[in-house]
Amino acid sequence: MLTDAFPTILIPAYQPNDNLILLIKALRENHLTQRIIVVDDGSDEDKQIIFSKIKPFNIELLRHKKNKGKGQALKTGFQHWLATSHPKELGVITADADGQHLPEDILRLSAIFMQKPSDLYLGKRTFNKAPIPWRSRFGNKLTKYILRLFSKTILEDTQTGLRVIPRKLLLPLLNSSARGYEFELEMLLIAEEQQINIQEIPIKTIYLDHNRSSHFNPLTDSIKIYFVFIRFAAISLISAAIDFALFSLTYWLKKNIFLGVLLGRILSATFNFKLNQHLAFKSKNHWLPAALKYTALASFLGLIAYSLIKFIHGLGVNVYSSKIIAEIALFILSFTIQRFFIFTKAPLLEIQS
Repeated sequence: MLTDAFPTILIPAYQPNDNLILLIKALRENHLTQRIIVVDDGSDEDKQIIFSKIKPFNIELLRHKKNKGKGQALKTGFQHWLATSHPKELGVITADADGQHLPEDILRLSAIFMQKPSDLYLGKRTFNKAPIPWRSRFGNKLTKYILRLFSKTILEDTQTGLRVIPRKLLLPLLNSSARGYEFELEMLLIAEEQQINIQEIPIKTIYLDHNRSSHFNPLTDSIKIYFVFIRFAAISLISAAIDFALFSLTYWLKKNIFLGVLLGRILSATFNFKLNQHLAFKSKNHWLPAALKYTALASFLGLIAYSLIKFIHGLGVNVYSSKIIAEIALFILSFTIQRFFIFTKAPLLEIQS
């Protein structure tokens, strides 16, 4: 039975303190019927008193026997919601348990989501106005710039935990193998893959006691977050090496530039596609549509590469050097076109309180 049009509030909690109680109480005082799910991600026995104190506020409590990570806690909540929600319910809003997200911001994003429930909404913090712990400021800035290199998505706050997620994105998210904090970054890449628009909505920036209650490990969790980028970059470099090696071998044997470009592209593009699909992004979607798009792009870029190599070689440059120069120029051209013409975004409309 559909009882509430607003998105369900989902809060993953590991070793929570009284801030969780205050948050749940405030949410209930402001909205009596909005559904709230809390996932206890394997908290210690002495923390169970916190969960017992929020039960009277009509919340649904899910439990992991052992700590599995924030990403897995979110996915547990998503699975439960999909199994128990009415088909007309439109989505889930996630919030942190440590008091970083104000109840009024959570409820405001819920209301904004209802205006266009097909988008993914992110609560955007302001990092240049509030006293921000160094690990949060540095981590967010680094992730933001790396994301811009590998993705068309241009965002200011890539690690916010306050998000409103549309129903149609939840099943693709459940296919992700990410279990920790990296799941939230992968969510952005999956949303882009699913062609879901992402909007950033300004929220209050709050760090209680210099964010000491956070369980984010600046070293290990950052490595996990950036590993998807590291995989992508490594695969691209290996693919380029395969392409150049096969081109060089073919040209040495046949003295045919076109054949060298063709064979090099076929092998390196196949390698690049399969490894990016299964290792870099670990996609479980059907491969054929993506393969067709990838083949079309690789063929187009291959023709341009052939033309550039012929042109540069015609100027008297060694054919192998021509290949390297052409590929570098092609990479810069492709990146520039995508960054400034194909994937450019108009400034986001910031919805103020």
